[in-house]
Amino acid sequence: MSAPAAGPEPPEPAGPVKPTAADYLVNAVGLAIVLVAALALVVWPLIVWPFSHPLGAYPSALPPTRFPNQELPVDAYMVTLRLVHIVSGVFWAGTLWFAASYLEPSIRETGPEGGKVMQALLRRGYLNTMPAVALVAILSGFLLMWRVSDGFSSAWMGTPYGRALSLGALAALVAFALGVFVMRPTVLRMGALAQAAAQATDDAARQATLAEVELLRQRARAAGRAVAGLLGVAVVMMAVAQYL
Repeated sequence: MSAPAAGPEPPEPAGPVKPTAADYLVNAVGLAIVLVAALALVVWPLIVWPFSHPLGAYPSALPPTRFPNQELPVDAYMVTLRLVHIVSGVFWAGTLWFAASYLEPSIRETGPEGGKVMQALLRRGYLNTMPAVALVAILSGFLLMWRVSDGFSSAWMGTPYGRALSLGALAALVAFALGVFVMRPTVLRMGALAQAAAQATDDAARQATLAEVELLRQRARAAGRAVAGLLGVAVVMMAVAQYL
Protein backbone atom coordinates (compact mmCIF):
# COMPACT_ATOMS: atom_id res chain seq x y z
CA MET A 1 0.00 0.00 0.00
CA SER A 2 1.55 3.24 -1.08
CA ALA A 3 1.87 6.13 1.31
CA PRO A 4 -0.52 9.04 0.72
CA ALA A 5 0.94 11.95 -1.18
CA ALA A 6 2.09 14.74 1.06
CA GLY A 7 0.23 18.02 0.65
CA PRO A 8 1.96 21.33 0.14
CA GLU A 9 3.83 22.57 3.16
CA PRO A 10 2.34 25.66 4.76
CA PRO A 11 4.35 28.81 4.14
CA GLU A 12 6.58 29.95 6.93
CA PRO A 13 5.32 32.99 8.77
CA ALA A 14 7.00 36.20 7.78
CA GLY A 15 9.41 37.63 10.26
CA PRO A 16 8.89 40.97 11.94
CA VAL A 17 9.38 44.06 9.82
CA LYS A 18 12.27 46.12 11.09
CA PRO A 19 11.76 49.87 11.59
CA THR A 20 12.86 51.87 8.59
CA ALA A 21 14.88 55.08 8.49
CA ALA A 22 11.62 56.98 7.90
CA ASP A 23 10.23 55.59 11.17
CA TYR A 24 13.24 56.86 13.11
CA LEU A 25 12.98 60.22 11.31
CA VAL A 26 9.33 60.62 12.31
CA ASN A 27 10.23 59.86 15.93
CA ALA A 28 13.07 62.39 15.86
CA VAL A 29 10.87 65.07 14.30
CA GLY A 30 8.15 64.45 16.90
CA LEU A 31 10.66 64.76 19.73
CA ALA A 32 12.07 67.96 18.19
CA ILE A 33 8.57 69.47 17.98
CA VAL A 34 7.95 68.68 21.65
CA LEU A 35 11.28 70.27 22.64
CA VAL A 36 10.64 73.38 20.55
CA ALA A 37 7.15 73.76 22.03
CA ALA A 38 8.57 73.37 25.54
CA LEU A 39 11.23 76.01 24.87
CA ALA A 40 8.63 78.38 23.43
CA LEU A 41 6.24 77.94 26.34
CA VAL A 42 8.68 77.91 29.26
CA VAL A 43 12.30 78.84 28.57
CA TRP A 44 11.91 81.63 26.02
CA PRO A 45 9.49 83.80 28.09
CA LEU A 46 11.78 83.49 31.11
CA ILE A 47 14.70 84.77 29.03
CA VAL A 48 12.87 87.58 27.23
CA TRP A 49 10.56 89.04 29.89
CA PRO A 50 13.24 90.36 32.30
CA PHE A 51 14.77 92.42 29.48
CA SER A 52 11.45 93.65 28.03
CA HIS A 53 9.86 94.91 31.29
CA PRO A 54 11.12 97.26 34.05
CA LEU A 55 12.41 95.42 37.07
CA GLY A 56 9.71 96.70 39.40
CA ALA A 57 6.92 95.77 36.99
CA TYR A 58 8.19 92.32 36.15
CA PRO A 59 6.40 90.32 38.88
CA SER A 60 2.99 91.43 37.63
CA ALA A 61 3.88 91.85 33.95
CA LEU A 62 1.85 89.92 31.42
CA PRO A 63 2.57 89.29 27.73
CA PRO A 64 1.24 92.27 25.75
CA THR A 65 -1.64 91.87 23.36
CA ARG A 66 -0.94 92.40 19.66
CA PHE A 67 -3.93 94.59 18.91
CA PRO A 68 -3.35 98.34 19.50
CA ASN A 69 -4.96 99.71 22.67
CA GLN A 70 -6.92 96.50 23.20
CA GLU A 71 -7.27 94.65 26.47
CA LEU A 72 -8.72 91.18 26.10
CA PRO A 73 -11.69 90.65 28.41
CA VAL A 74 -11.21 87.90 30.93
CA ASP A 75 -14.62 86.29 31.20
CA ALA A 76 -16.25 82.88 31.38
CA TYR A 77 -16.76 82.79 27.60
CA MET A 78 -13.07 83.25 26.80
CA VAL A 79 -11.91 80.91 29.57
CA THR A 80 -14.27 78.18 28.38
CA LEU A 81 -13.29 78.60 24.72
CA ARG A 82 -9.59 78.51 25.53
CA LEU A 83 -10.00 75.44 27.73
CA VAL A 84 -11.98 73.59 25.05
CA HIS A 85 -9.52 74.61 22.33
CA ILE A 86 -6.41 73.55 24.23
CA VAL A 87 -7.81 70.23 25.49
CA SER A 88 -9.23 69.20 22.11
CA GLY A 89 -6.08 70.38 20.29
CA VAL A 90 -3.79 68.44 22.63
CA PHE A 91 -5.91 65.31 22.18
CA TRP A 92 -5.98 65.68 18.38
CA ALA A 93 -2.29 66.44 17.86
CA GLY A 94 -1.04 64.05 20.52
CA THR A 95 -3.09 61.13 19.24
CA LEU A 96 -1.94 61.67 15.65
CA TRP A 97 1.71 61.98 16.69
CA PHE A 98 1.45 58.78 18.70
CA ALA A 99 -0.29 56.97 15.83
CA ALA A 100 2.25 58.08 13.22
CA SER A 101 5.35 57.54 15.38
CA TYR A 102 4.53 54.40 17.34
CA LEU A 103 1.13 52.80 16.69
CA GLU A 104 1.29 52.40 12.91
CA PRO A 105 4.90 51.07 12.85
CA SER A 106 4.06 48.63 15.64
CA ILE A 107 0.97 47.37 13.83
CA ARG A 108 3.01 46.95 10.65
CA GLU A 109 5.77 45.03 12.43
CA THR A 110 3.39 42.53 14.04
CA GLY A 111 1.78 41.52 10.71
CA PRO A 112 -1.59 39.75 10.93
CA GLU A 113 -1.79 40.27 14.69
CA GLY A 114 -1.48 44.01 14.16
CA GLY A 115 -4.53 43.89 11.94
CA LYS A 116 -6.55 42.74 14.95
CA VAL A 117 -5.46 45.85 16.84
CA MET A 118 -6.58 48.04 13.94
CA GLN A 119 -9.96 46.30 13.82
CA ALA A 120 -10.36 46.89 17.56
CA LEU A 121 -9.61 50.59 17.10
CA LEU A 122 -12.23 50.83 14.39
CA ARG A 123 -14.81 49.09 16.56
CA ARG A 124 -14.18 51.65 19.31
CA GLY A 125 -14.95 54.52 16.94
CA TYR A 126 -11.42 55.85 16.45
CA LEU A 127 -12.19 57.16 12.95
CA ASN A 128 -15.34 58.89 14.18
CA THR A 129 -13.90 60.34 17.39
CA MET A 130 -10.86 62.01 15.83
CA PRO A 131 -12.74 64.11 13.23
CA ALA A 132 -15.21 65.20 15.93
CA VAL A 133 -12.40 66.26 18.29
CA ALA A 134 -10.58 68.02 15.44
CA LEU A 135 -13.73 69.91 14.50
CA VAL A 136 -14.18 71.07 18.11
CA ALA A 137 -10.57 72.30 18.17
CA ILE A 138 -10.99 74.17 14.87
CA LEU A 139 -14.32 75.79 15.74
CA SER A 140 -13.18 76.89 19.20
CA GLY A 141 -9.97 78.28 17.69
CA PHE A 142 -11.98 80.18 15.07
CA LEU A 143 -14.14 81.76 17.78
CA LEU A 144 -11.07 82.67 19.83
CA MET A 145 -9.41 84.37 16.86
CA TRP A 146 -12.63 86.19 16.03
CA ARG A 147 -12.81 87.56 19.56
CA VAL A 148 -9.19 88.64 20.01
CA SER A 149 -8.86 90.07 16.47
CA ASP A 150 -12.00 92.21 16.67
CA GLY A 151 -13.65 90.28 13.87
CA PHE A 152 -10.46 89.46 11.89
CA SER A 153 -9.56 93.11 11.43
CA SER A 154 -6.76 93.83 8.97
CA ALA A 155 -4.75 95.69 11.61
CA TRP A 156 -4.59 92.60 13.81
CA MET A 157 -4.15 90.08 10.99
CA GLY A 158 -1.12 92.00 9.71
CA THR A 159 0.82 91.74 12.96
CA PRO A 160 3.40 88.98 13.55
CA TYR A 161 1.05 87.56 16.17
CA GLY A 162 -1.86 87.47 13.75
CA ARG A 163 0.21 86.01 10.90
CA ALA A 164 1.61 83.25 13.12
CA LEU A 165 -1.83 82.25 14.38
CA SER A 166 -3.18 82.38 10.84
CA LEU A 167 -0.40 80.08 9.61
CA GLY A 168 -1.10 77.66 12.45
CA ALA A 169 -4.82 77.73 11.70
CA LEU A 170 -4.18 77.09 8.01
CA ALA A 171 -1.96 74.10 8.84
CA ALA A 172 -4.68 72.70 11.12
CA LEU A 173 -7.33 73.11 8.40
CA VAL A 174 -5.20 71.29 5.82
CA ALA A 175 -4.51 68.54 8.37
CA PHE A 176 -8.24 68.21 9.02
CA ALA A 177 -8.99 67.97 5.29
CA LEU A 178 -6.32 65.30 4.78
CA GLY A 179 -7.57 63.32 7.73
CA VAL A 180 -11.25 63.42 6.76
CA PHE A 181 -11.03 63.13 2.98
CA VAL A 182 -7.91 60.97 2.50
CA MET A 183 -6.87 59.12 5.65
CA ARG A 184 -10.29 58.14 7.03
CA PRO A 185 -11.78 56.65 3.83
CA THR A 186 -8.49 54.87 3.10
CA VAL A 187 -8.44 53.16 6.49
CA LEU A 188 -12.11 52.23 6.21
CA ARG A 189 -11.46 50.69 2.80
CA MET A 190 -8.49 48.80 4.24
CA GLY A 191 -10.66 47.32 6.97
CA ALA A 192 -13.32 46.18 4.51
CA LEU A 193 -10.76 44.59 2.18
CA ALA A 194 -8.95 42.86 5.05
CA GLN A 195 -12.19 41.23 6.13
CA ALA A 196 -12.90 40.20 2.53
CA ALA A 197 -9.44 38.67 2.22
CA ALA A 198 -9.93 36.70 5.43
CA GLN A 199 -13.18 35.23 4.10
CA ALA A 200 -11.99 34.59 0.54
CA THR A 201 -11.77 30.96 -0.56
CA ASP A 202 -9.84 31.53 -3.78
CA ASP A 203 -6.12 32.02 -3.19
CA ALA A 204 -5.60 34.26 -6.23
CA ALA A 205 -8.44 36.56 -5.19
CA ARG A 206 -7.08 36.69 -1.65
CA GLN A 207 -3.59 37.66 -2.82
CA ALA A 208 -4.99 40.37 -5.09
CA THR A 209 -7.03 41.78 -2.22
CA LEU A 210 -4.04 41.74 0.12
CA ALA A 211 -1.96 43.55 -2.50
CA GLU A 212 -4.59 46.30 -2.65
CA VAL A 213 -4.62 46.46 1.14
CA GLU A 214 -0.86 47.02 1.13
CA LEU A 215 -1.18 49.90 -1.33
CA LEU A 216 -3.89 51.47 0.81
CA ARG A 217 -1.73 51.00 3.90
CA GLN A 218 1.08 52.95 2.27
CA ARG A 219 -1.32 55.74 1.35
CA ALA A 220 -2.73 55.86 4.87
CA ARG A 221 0.79 55.91 6.34
CA ALA A 222 1.82 58.84 4.13
CA ALA A 223 -1.39 60.75 4.94
CA GLY A 224 -0.97 60.11 8.67
CA ARG A 225 2.57 61.44 8.65
CA ALA A 226 1.49 64.50 6.69
CA VAL A 227 -1.31 65.19 9.17
CA ALA A 228 1.08 64.76 12.11
CA GLY A 229 3.58 67.16 10.53
CA LEU A 230 0.94 69.80 9.80
CA LEU A 231 -0.35 69.58 13.36
CA GLY A 232 3.23 70.05 14.53
CA VAL A 233 3.38 73.30 12.56
CA ALA A 234 0.06 74.38 14.08
CA VAL A 235 1.23 73.64 17.63
CA VAL A 236 4.53 75.48 17.20
CA MET A 237 2.81 78.55 15.69
CA MET A 238 0.26 78.68 18.51
CA ALA A 239 3.03 78.33 21.09
CA VAL A 240 5.37 81.04 19.80
CA ALA A 241 2.88 83.55 18.31
CA GLN A 242 2.56 85.55 21.54
CA TYR A 243 6.30 86.28 21.57
CA LEU A 244 6.93 87.24 17.94
